[in-house]
Amino acid sequence: MQIATSVSGIEGSRVFEALDLGNRPTVDEVFSLLIKTLSVFDRVSVVIDGLDECRPDERPSCLRLINHLRLEYPDKLYILITSRRNLDIEEALKTSAPSLMISFQNHITDQNISSVAYQELLGRIPTHQHSLAKSAFSWLTFVLGPLSVEALAEAVVLREYNLELDPEIRTHDPHSLLRILAPFVSLGLDSSIRLNRDLLNALYSGIITKDILGTFYTNQDEVWMYLAECCIQYVLFYARSGAREGNTQDLTTFALLQYASKFWIPHLRQLWDVYTKEKQSHIEQLTLRLLYDDVSLDRCLSVFDPQNPGREPFQTLPSRDPAIFYAVRTGIEAVVSAVVKRDAAIAECDGLGRQPLHLAVENDDMHIAEVLVQHGASTTARDKRGETPLSIAAFSRSSSQTLDILLQHTDPKILSDLDVEGTLFVRAVAQKGTGQVLSSLISHLGLSVEELNLGDKDGRTLLHFAAVSGNTSAISTLLEAGADVNVGDNENDRPLHLATQHSSI
Repeated sequence: MQIATSVSGIEGSRVFEALDLGNRPTVDEVFSLLIKTLSVFDRVSVVIDGLDECRPDERPSCLRLINHLRLEYPDKLYILITSRRNLDIEEALKTSAPSLMISFQNHITDQNISSVAYQELLGRIPTHQHSLAKSAFSWLTFVLGPLSVEALAEAVVLREYNLELDPEIRTHDPHSLLRILAPFVSLGLDSSIRLNRDLLNALYSGIITKDILGTFYTNQDEVWMYLAECCIQYVLFYARSGAREGNTQDLTTFALLQYASKFWIPHLRQLWDVYTKEKQSHIEQLTLRLLYDDVSLDRCLSVFDPQNPGREPFQTLPSRDPAIFYAVRTGIEAVVSAVVKRDAAIAECDGLGRQPLHLAVENDDMHIAEVLVQHGASTTARDKRGETPLSIAAFSRSSSQTLDILLQHTDPKILSDLDVEGTLFVRAVAQKGTGQVLSSLISHLGLSVEELNLGDKDGRTLLHFAAVSGNTSAISTLLEAGADVNVGDNENDRPLHLATQHSSI
């Protein structure tokens, strides 16, 4: 931290400000800081100790980001990870680059004690309540936010719903459910129900095996699919319910409503590559049913709108954003394609001036970005902050594939004139982008060695801009492309002189 904070462009990071105030930065903020650091240093070593202690709701995102960084920076990023032997961690990281080394701790004594204890407790659940308990364990193991006992009592019976035939939402008796789960759960200060921490860790780590769980076993991919289906089903039921009042009383009447409205999209985003074609078709159709039904979508978003997450439930607003924005947020390519083909206006803007392509790039959804640009989405449209999809891709953690897709659909002439806060885009990338992004730009613009060494009105070349900013990654790229370190600007300052003056080089 002390080294990183002394580097230009990193010291003002909100992550450090949050740490100074005693706050906990998010996973995305930490990884964004890592990417900034990678753009400055030629070699970065990272130690992640106790990865198994990462919060269960944040661990999938953390694992995806680790893999992303390894693939994007194979020659400059070195990671050492220690963890207890967790099946989800092993499965996620086995696809990483070969040089990623992982050390797992294994304690046989802990494993035996936990296995025997939980096998005994599970065996005490009456057979006729196995299905109910299995649904409860599925929810509590992979839930993304707090659940009350009453909300869980509604959630566990959703498997039995028929969207066409059931007129109203049913519920299991909360007190009866709590008696069944008593050995495995605790209640928080906010009245939320949660699995005991040691049980949750045992489930994640594989200490409690498939054989021990027996009829209670459900694989992770199936649970993610189940939770996504339940949330969408629930909001569709709510939208047509005769008990709906359209005010905050509904949050009590429909106990699962706040969770389902907030997390149906995050649960869908967990499904990128985990479902079969048959299940894929089912979840896509269910999602489209919600997106195509204006009344149901309006009523769902009246509780929680991801486009306006700070708004209180049922607060009246003039209008909501078009359905295409919510389709893009799901991360499901087929859903976006279907909505676009239904004459969705992909050039429409949300309240922040963003078009759907801005969101796709922010989420690094490369396939969705490709669908949108193929249907004419602009890669250079500006939102109210002046950001374009291209600038987001160049200066965020977006993959090189996402940037390449945008570049392929951007006219080089338009790209050469594009600016970022008054600075030409290519110069801004030389200042604060990675060498890989700069290399892609140089290639797409077809810049020759002579053009690389042309100066602006002050005589400064791309190498000058990179040197002044201390951007070693961009400097390396420019030198490999043939940039001249001895070209002077109007003040006769050469990139080489500027580089030697910079403390980080």
